[in-house]
Amino acid sequence: MSDKEALKQRILSLITMDQRRIDSLDEDNLMKTVAEVDQIRLDAVKDGRFLDADNAKKKLKQLRESLNKRKKTDIKTRQNVEINKLEEDFQAEVAAFSNHWADRIGNYQRECQEMERELLTNNRQALDEYRKYLEETLPQRPKDPAKILDLKAQLEQLVRQEEYKDAHYMQQRIYDLERQEVERYASDRAKKIDTLIDQKSVQQHNEYLALRKRVINGLDELELQRKGEHDRLFLKYQNIRKNIEKAQNMESYFLEKSIKSTSLQQSIRNYFSMPLNPPNGDKSGEELPDASPK
Repeated sequence: MSDKEALKQRILSLITMDQRRIDSLDEDNLMKTVAEVDQIRLDAVKDGRFLDADNAKKKLKQLRESLNKRKKTDIKTRQNVEINKLEEDFQAEVAAFSNHWADRIGNYQRECQEMERELLTNNRQALDEYRKYLEETLPQRPKDPAKILDLKAQLEQLVRQEEYKDAHYMQQRIYDLERQEVERYASDRAKKIDTLIDQKSVQQHNEYLALRKRVINGLDELELQRKGEHDRLFLKYQNIRKNIEKAQNMESYFLEKSIKSTSLQQSIRNYFSMPLNPPNGDKSGEELPDASPK
């Protein structure tokens, strides 16, 4: 096969290229094909083969549309990958943030529970020790009141006077009064111990309530810190996403502008490169078969 025949077959192969084959080309080969078909169009115009030029023009339009679509698809795919990567990074950061704060709050709650158990244990022990102290320090028997002391003095006087019968009755009266006094004192002593124990219990309960208040305040403070950090984290994500989307919109805008500018420049070049009269006359009879897309 001669070089001329080979060239003719190559031109025919490019002009009749279907969409599936175009889609199978990568971007570099597609750009090379665009340049090659454009050169075929220019050569056909130069040689006066206008039907071939028209077929090349139609194929060139198809190729450029595919190339522009490929560029738009590629840029959209890359932009989606960029956004998805940002989303994945943000979700990973949120998960790490949540785990960090769950551990931090959980550790704080465990420490507080341990403090509460320790306080309650110490309070029970302190209350038992306080009760024991009261039992040991408060006298078991009361001091004799003045009335009993006076009767005992009278008893001694009766004994010295050998008034034994009257002394016996006096002694019984003293015993009855002492028994009553001991019973009353024992009741008052028990009430006093219970009152002091109750006061101690109230004091301990207030200490426990104060601890619970500190715990709740600590949790509230941690929650405020957590919310503040979460808000800052989300704001950072929003700002990054806004900047990325702004850059992507500008990128898409410049691509569209570049496509339109390239199309306009190509139209101008085509106009000024087209000869007014074919140098060798109309050669339409030597043109390739019609290769318009079906």
